[in-house]
Amino acid sequence: DGYDDGSEEGRESEKARVRIEGSTRMVISNVEAARRQAVLNLLQVTFVILLLSISGYSFQNDTERLIIRPLAKMAKIVENLSVNPLARIPESDEKEEHNNYETAFVERALKKFVKLLQVAFGEAGSEIIGQNLGADGDLNPMI
Repeated sequence: DGYDDGSEEGRESEKARVRIEGSTRMVISNVEAARRQAVLNLLQVTFVILLLSISGYSFQNDTERLIIRPLAKMAKIVENLSVNPLARIPESDEKEEHNNYETAFVERALKKFVKLLQVAFGEAGSEIIGQNLGADGDLNPMI
């Protein structure tokens, strides 16, 4: 062959070579199609990154609101009761009363349980409850 047809420029994926009978050759450039495909791929990757970022942010907010805050609130109630077993338990507001999530049920049950313990043990039993709640987790009824 020995002649330069200018087909050495560009990537192989951007060229289509056609040989027609004999020595006739034709090189078709697909550079524009490759560029369009590259832009579409870039837009697709950007969209996926944006979608994953928004989903992660939404998941984090939901987890914080539905799980972490209620559990931290319950831990704070138990911590306050370990200091003073006869302490008044904060009442739930109207919004929390109609909350039907499992953490809300557990929190309401914890508050009811604490009120029952306060009534049942009274002043004398509150010292035992406080020392057991503040201890390293072992129940010692002989305190």
